[in-house]
Parts: sequence; C-alpha cells; structure tokens
Amino acid sequence: MAASNTSRSAAFFDLDRTLLAGASGPVISAALRAAGVMSDKAIPGEKLLTTIFNTYGETLPAMALTRTAVNFAKGWSVESVRAAAQAAAPELVAIVQPRVADLFAEHRAAGRRVVLATTSPYELVKPLADLLDMDDVIATRYGVGAN
Repeated sequence: MAASNTSRSAAFFDLDRTLLAGASGPVISAALRAAGVMSDKAIPGEKLLTTIFNTYGETLPAMALTRTAVNFAKGWSVESVRAAAQAAAPELVAIVQPRVADLFAEHRAAGRRVVLATTSPYELVKPLADLLDMDDVIATRYGVGAN
C-alpha cells in the first residue's frame, strides 16, 4: 500500500522567492523587451514593486501590478512569448536557490514527482521547468484567440 501512495505523491515548488532567490519578473520582463514583445517602457512602479516583493513577499501592490501586466499581454504573439521565455530560462536557472538540485534528488529518491506550482504564466515558466527537469508545471494559462 505504501508504494502505491508514494507513486502518486509529489513535491510542489513555488517560483518566486522559493525556487528562485528573488522574483522572476525582472528577468522575464527584460526577455520580453529584448524579443520585442513588450515595449521598452517599464511598467510604472515595476522596479519599486519588485524591490518590495523581494523584501516582503506578496503584497496588495504586487498583486495589482500583476493584474495590470495581464492587460499588457493582450495581443502578444504566443510564439514570441515562447521565444522570450526560452531566452529567459538560462538566466532564471542562474538564480535558482543553491539547494534545489539536492531537494529535487531527495524527493525523486522518495518516489515523488517534482512540480512547479506558480501563478506566473505557463508559457513564461515552462522552459525553466524543462531546464530544471521538473516533472510537471501548474501555472496560470491565458486564453488565446480573438476577443
């Protein structure tokens, strides 16, 4: 019976300030800008809110920024977003917490799947999860199509 439960268990890792040492936002925003997906103009208050998030964690202003960012994504090419995410993934790997590989190995040795669970958009975090050889990704999925 125990083997059955083990094969169905998983270890879930949040992205920002858990898996990563800080927020993924600045790296992802830079990649989106470099790919021409996002304008060169910064989202108002973006740097300040990132600093607050890195210091205190999730706050109402940070959640407001995220809601605002969703509106910026309307009309973006899915292929361009994927390309930006591919470019950002190695930079995000560079800020993964030091013990993550050991933790993943411990969980896998115990028969658990390793899963990224985040409110960040799936298309932007899937390449990172792939580079980290994670088993699955649970993330926000935006609708694609004409409105």
